[in-house]
Amino acid sequence: MLNPADTARAKRLYDAFFATHKQSNPTDLNTEAKYEHAFDIGFEGYVLMQQARKESHNFTRYEIWVQEQNRIAAEAHAASRKQLV
Repeated sequence: MLNPADTARAKRLYDAFFATHKQSNPTDLNTEAKYEHAFDIGFEGYVLMQQARKESHNFTRYEIWVQEQNRIAAEAHAASRKQLV
């Protein structure tokens, strides 16, 4: 089981991958982008990502990440509209 610090690092690694590549399952090395990401983050980072996915953390799912990004954008939009009023 990942400790809180490793969970936070794994989340940052997933966030970075999703933001850059817009692909799901970065620990499945079936595209060049996924392979390059694994190479860039190194073995330790790759293992953290695999462990997080195995533990079924929501942040490992691209669909959940997209929903979160949409929620953040909607909140920012609402806040900016509120400032205009």
